[in-house]
Amino acid sequence: MGCRRIQRRLLRNAGRPRAGAWKQASKAVTIFGMSNEKLKRRRKRLRNLVVMAFADGSVGEREVNLVADRCAELGLDEHDLRKAIEFGLDDQAALELPESTKEREELMRDLIHMMAADGHLDENEKRLFALAAAKIDLKAADVERLIDELLDR
Repeated sequence: MGCRRIQRRLLRNAGRPRAGAWKQASKAVTIFGMSNEKLKRRRKRLRNLVVMAFADGSVGEREVNLVADRCAELGLDEHDLRKAIEFGLDDQAALELPESTKEREELMRDLIHMMAADGHLDENEKRLFALAAAKIDLKAADVERLIDELLDR
């Protein structure tokens, strides 16, 4: 429910430069039924998505919707979304690459979705994706396979 409230706020600011976005602190909320390690991985995944959303310098409505939807799918709450946005707004924000092959492919799928969310592939988004692919040693054939899988859905 909290992710949707943040989504509405972000939609009001959609398309505005990231420097004008808000930053707020929030009380930590315990998420029940999730191991600490699993929670950390999910938060990292959401932060990565937010980093890609901000890569082109602004966040549009479709990007906001994708981030909010992913937040809910990951079982995270408003506090987690706020922290992810704060992380993405920081000048030092960077992708946090997972160690497992499965999580790396999930990350790359998320990044492809986010890059395509606004219907425009920005140069900064492409560079960030290429850098992530190179750092995790993802071959061109693997990138093509991921794109094909996403298009077949």
